[in-house]
Amino acid sequence: MTGGRRLDDRHRSLRSTLDWSYALLADPDQAVLRRVAVFSGPFTVAAAMDVTASWPPVAAGTMATVLARLADQSLLIPVREAGGTSYRALETIRQYGCERLENAGESTEAYARHLGWAMRQSAALLLAAHQPVSEFRVAFDALVDEVRTALGWATSQGRFRREVHQLATELAELSFLRGMPGEAQRRFEQAADAAEDESARAHALRSAAGAAESRHAGDDALRLRRAAADAALRAEDPVGAAVELARMAELINRAPGLMASAVPVGDVAALISEGWTLAGDDQTAKARLLIAEAFKGKIDDPGTIALVERSLSLARRIGDPWIESAALDQLTSVQLARGEVRAAASSAVRRTELLASLPVTPAAGLEFFDSLVMAAECAVAAGDLRAARPPAERLRDLPFYQEEGHLATSRLLVVTVLAGDWEEASAWPSDTGRAGGGPGGHGPET
Repeated sequence: MTGGRRLDDRHRSLRSTLDWSYALLADPDQAVLRRVAVFSGPFTVAAAMDVTASWPPVAAGTMATVLARLADQSLLIPVREAGGTSYRALETIRQYGCERLENAGESTEAYARHLGWAMRQSAALLLAAHQPVSEFRVAFDALVDEVRTALGWATSQGRFRREVHQLATELAELSFLRGMPGEAQRRFEQAADAAEDESARAHALRSAAGAAESRHAGDDALRLRRAAADAALRAEDPVGAAVELARMAELINRAPGLMASAVPVGDVAALISEGWTLAGDDQTAKARLLIAEAFKGKIDDPGTIALVERSLSLARRIGDPWIESAALDQLTSVQLARGEVRAAASSAVRRTELLASLPVTPAAGLEFFDSLVMAAECAVAAGDLRAARPPAERLRDLPFYQEEGHLATSRLLVVTVLAGDWEEASAWPSDTGRAGGGPGGHGPET
């Protein structure tokens, strides 16, 4: 406490030094120093040019020279990387630049330009998401803090609702591919809050629910699907609401391991009943509701297999691979209950083949991880460790599991141990023990 005055003196001395250095700069150099303060991390010459384009007093084509001069004055630090030279400001200098930006009356313009740049960069990265995983992750990590900064500023302004919705959606999709389904869920929810109509809100909430399922957060998934159904009803889309209600009923019985607590028994019947009143003649909604009823039925009840077969037939007729995958999942469980292990393994493989060429998206995360889990475990149950390894490896490589080693390697660990590959098994992440018995609550493990 007694050092307070000395600390104030040091702060005043630092400000005096910065004021002195800033005053020595030419007008273009001052403008660049304060305007690049909107970047939260390292930035390239191209990024600085983009944000300050056609904004006097900085002349076109001079940005590289100006940044080099600022680096010579120790006001910026050059960062030499494989892709070229970037620049960054120490936090004290960046904050000073932000203060100067505000004093110059340029803060809103600069942050709005930064927002536009971040939106263009995130859209471009999303288009390039098919590139090798290592390259995508490097690009994402270099950009994500800037996108978060731009999104936070736009949200605080209240007049960039369309931009917030778009950027939050893109950041959610990118985060999911980066292996961050938790952030993906939050960003989809943020996009839903910023949606300009109920239809867009329902779409964002569906994706948020899928991200929740992908991170094994069943309670969140149910909450979000209920919200999506309500938004669909407000958008005068009863079929969309029926599908979400069916998905809720399906999830409760299909994946009880994702729930923090048991759902009351009567809830499933109520959801299905409500769904049928809204479905009308829509074939997709009907197929979803049939699946929900199939998962509600007892595994050894002949009526259950009849529901599975009806939903399979309808899914194939309308060409919906996601519904077909869900129906094949319950068919696999019925076959296992009957002791038809090889038939179950065949059905599980059919699921993985059905989904193999489809993109991994937040909305479909559950189908991907569940199909691979079931394929690996059915192959193990059938005594075919060679067949069990490919789906276990594909499970490991799912993008949304990249930061969740205990989930990614859970089935591969089983396969390698049973095959006697002790050295390989011991190399997997130490937290694989948290994988538990799997998300579905059905299949060979039960």
